This record gives sequence, C-alpha cells and structure tokens, in this order.
Amino acid sequence: MQSGDDERVIAEASEWIVLGDERPLTDEELAAFQQWKSRDPHHAGIYSRLLRTWDSVGTLDAEALRNAARPTVIPFPQARAGRRWLWPSLAAAAAAVLIAFLTLPIFNATDRYETRVAELRQLRLPDGSLATLGPKSRIKVAFAGKVRRVELAGGEAFFEVVKDPSRPFEVDAGGSIVRVLGTKFDVNRSDRGVRISVLEGVVKVRQVDAKHADTASVELRAGQRTEVAVGNGSSDHRPGPGARALPVMAAPAAGSWREGRLVYENVRLGDLIDDMNRYYGPGITLDGNAASDTRLTVALKTSEVRAFMSGLSAIAPVKVQGRADGGYVVHPAQ
Repeated sequence: MQSGDDERVIAEASEWIVLGDERPLTDEELAAFQQWKSRDPHHAGIYSRLLRTWDSVGTLDAEALRNAARPTVIPFPQARAGRRWLWPSLAAAAAAVLIAFLTLPIFNATDRYETRVAELRQLRLPDGSLATLGPKSRIKVAFAGKVRRVELAGGEAFFEVVKDPSRPFEVDAGGSIVRVLGTKFDVNRSDRGVRISVLEGVVKVRQVDAKHADTASVELRAGQRTEVAVGNGSSDHRPGPGARALPVMAAPAAGSWREGRLVYENVRLGDLIDDMNRYYGPGITLDGNAASDTRLTVALKTSEVRAFMSGLSAIAPVKVQGRADGGYVVHPAQ
C-alpha cells in the first residue's frame, strides 16, 4: 500500500497531467509545474510514469484499458502534443487508470534493457537518474521501497544519479555492490571481474559473498577506480571485521567511451580485449590466459580497433594473428 506521501504526489502529478491535456498551461502554471517537479526527484519519477500510462490510453481498446494501470519505466520521456479524445468514454477510462495508481506500489517496476555490438543507449530511470548503456550490455532496473537498485548483468554502464539522501542508489554487479546517494560513475562487468571508476562525487564499493556479507570494501572519489576479480564474491570468503580493502587506482577518464574513446591506465590486456569486443563485431580471442594479466596504459578511439590490433605486438608480449572473418587471435609471445 502507498504511503500518504506517495498518494499525495500521485494525486498532484495526475492533476498536472489532466490540466496539461485539456489546454496549454499558462506561463504562471508552467512555472508552478516546473517548481513542483524540481522540489523533489520523487515528483519527476512519478509524473513520468503516470504520463506514459495517460498517453497510452487514447490508442487502447477496452481490453488494453483494463491492463493499463500496470506501472512502467520509460527510457526516454517524450514531449507531448495536445490531443482530442476519440470518444468521451476514453477520458473517464484515463481518469480511472490514474486513480488505480493510488493502490499500486510506485517504485516496484522491473525492466530489462540490452544493447548490441557498438550500440549505445541512454535510459531515464524512474527517479530521474540517467544510465548510459554501453555496447553488448544488459541491465535490470528494480526500484522498490527505500532502495533504488540496478543490476548490471554484463557489459558497461555509466550512471548519473539524482541525489536523494533518503533512498540510496545501488548497482549490483555480481560479487560487488556499488552504493551511492548522488554521483557520476562507471561500472564495467565481464567474466573476468568488475571495474568501477568515478567521475564525480563519492561511491562505496562492497565486495560480497553469496549471503551478501561484506568481504572487502573501499570508498572511491572522483578520478579513482577499483577492480573486483571474478569469484571474489563467492561463499569461500569469510565475512567479518577483518574484511580487506579493495585496491584504489587512477581512473584517467571515467566514462570516456560515451564519447567514442577508450582510455586506460594500467589496465589488464584481458579486460581491454573484453571491452574492444563490445565494439568490434568480428571479435578478438585470447589464446589461453598467459598474457591476460599483462598491464597496459593506452588510449584509442572505438573506431580504431583494427589499427590498434595491428600494433599491439609492439607494446605487449603477444603475437596477433588475423582471421579470415576479420577477427583476431592473440597468442602469448614465444
């Protein structure tokens, strides 16, 4: 059941939506509406979800109307144009849809998003935060109760989190959990482990076991990053006051991939190849793990993978072999 505060915000958001659909807002009303939205990030999130349902009603049949009250998350809020109802009963049905939200949990929506090779996607989360999803990446958004949670199932995502001290924002990436109140940071998850880097603000990274008890943690500030190796969150690790600290390293350009640049300082070759495989369709394969932990400091454009591979053997102890399909196999140097 909704708290009294949620019910109030839903009612206020519904009034703004209905008013805006009837006629254009006056300058005074528009200023009041913007002030209402900016007063609390919670307002914008609820308004966006109600607006999605309201805008859907005009094109729904009777059966769809009965299902329209299911809460949804919208990736990209769209500007609305005024519209006339096709028949009067739709207006009453739309009002019923909005009223139905009064008995639904607001932040319990769960949605999954994914991208293909070389595809980037920006999502507007229910609280107004932004998530930029990197290529070949998958996230699940699940906001419930007092916690805003996103699960990164694979790939990379950059988060710009709206501050809300009463509702922490968490990113679950397997054996590591990133917890923040409001900041800008990047999370990269592969089969080799999880890398977290911070562009702005402060984040707390927790390494956890199968029971979600801490086995290690660290607090990162702008320009810093850490790595959690695969398997470090398993139940083989004992939680407790002796939990170790995770390493802290420099993060030269957190989230630079959003601008088409891959920038690394002291990165493992295996992690670099994992990243390039999300941009380069033919693919790059490591022959064994002998060279995987070789550390490199490099910068390249996401469009320059082929050129980079042609010169890789000059900066790393490897031999690069081209494949007929345009891909590459990286062998340890003899």
